[in-house]
Amino acid sequence: MTLYFYTAHRSACEKIAKALEREGHICSICTNCDDFYKAVLNTKTRPDLLLLDHLTCDSNICNIYRYMREVRRLIPLIVYNTPFPCGCDARIKHWIMTLNLYYGRTPAFDAAAYLPVLKTIAQTVEANEISPAAYTFHGSNYEKEKTDTLERSGSALIEYKQKLPASLFSVFEILYDNRTAALSIPELQILLQERGVHTKQGTIYSHISRLRTYLMKEISEMYILKVKNGYRLYTREEAMSAAL
Repeated sequence: MTLYFYTAHRSACEKIAKALEREGHICSICTNCDDFYKAVLNTKTRPDLLLLDHLTCDSNICNIYRYMREVRRLIPLIVYNTPFPCGCDARIKHWIMTLNLYYGRTPAFDAAAYLPVLKTIAQTVEANEISPAAYTFHGSNYEKEKTDTLERSGSALIEYKQKLPASLFSVFEILYDNRTAALSIPELQILLQERGVHTKQGTIYSHISRLRTYLMKEISEMYILKVKNGYRLYTREEAMSAAL
């Protein structure tokens, strides 16, 4: 397979690339955003897999999978060093679930064909000598990053964290961070898993229902509406406009 990396940690990526190249795969590493996207968008022969660094693709700002669909580059893509889940099997399961969600309807896509590559990546990321360099959000560092994100989002979000149960706030925070777009239940499940929250889709439906009731009764300036592609968080003004 041919794999393209976009990373903020070249040294960590090189270890993963070397492990893959020993198995006969071809790897290309970019540390510049423009270079990476030019290579992806302009190449006539598409790579088999794109691997992005957690630090280079903020899912709170941009859904990279939707962006790639918009520019008509349906190239299988994973974030190779998400802070969670940890453990080889958990990572592989998470990646396969993500690939099936976004590429499962593509006729030529075969998730099973990626298993050997994903196993090598997971084993290398989890290796003791690479994990500190591969990602920086272990333990207190990750919790600090979450706190900083809340502070950047403003006092309103911090207020909701104080009012909502933790399980509901996790869903609310994701909808809040992605409030310019609708999220499906499978997408919410993956985003929750990336934050270390493992839950079934049926439970997420329940959380959405409870959140909608809570917001209407207690907070009132925000609403969760069911739209074509899933659920979206609206302000009161946006919800009124959407209803017209």
